[in-house]
Amino acid sequence: MLAVTDCWVGSLFHKIGCDRSVIEDMLGSSTGIRDNDILTYLGLVEQRTNELLTIQSYLTSKDLDKDYDPEDIARLLLGQSQQLPRQNLSILPPSIGDNYDTDESPLTDEERPLTRNELQQKVLKGVLRKEKTVRPEVKASKISVVANNRQRLIEP
Repeated sequence: MLAVTDCWVGSLFHKIGCDRSVIEDMLGSSTGIRDNDILTYLGLVEQRTNELLTIQSYLTSKDLDKDYDPEDIARLLLGQSQQLPRQNLSILPPSIGDNYDTDESPLTDEERPLTRNELQQKVLKGVLRKEKTVRPEVKASKISVVANNRQRLIEP
C-alpha cells in the first residue's frame, strides 16, 4: 500500500512541476521516494500547489471579462469554503459527580490504590516468600528477622 502511495506522490510531484533540485538539497540525493521521505515530497507538492493557485488567482484578477472577488480568492487560498456555514457547537461539560455514591465504588480491590499498611504487608510477604525459595537452608537472615519484627508491629 505504501509503495502505491510512493508512486502516486512521485507522479504528482512530476506532473505539477516541482523543483527536483530542492529535494536533492534537502535529502542529499534524488534516488526516488522512500517511505521515510514521503512527507518531504508531500510538503513540496503542497507548496507548489499553493504557488499554482496563487498564479491562477492573479491571472483571474487580470482578466476583465471574468468576475473577480478578492474575498473568494483569499478563502480559496486559505483552504476555506463559503459553502459550509459555521455551526454553533454546544459542549456539555462532564458532571461533577453530584450523584456519586462512595459506597458503590466501581474499582475492585485489584484496581484501587493500596494503603500504606497494605503495601508494607504485601512487600513483607513477598520478601519472606522470596527468601524461603532462594535460601531454604538459611534459618534466619537479617531481612527475615527485620521483616518478622516489623510484621509483629503492624499486626493488631
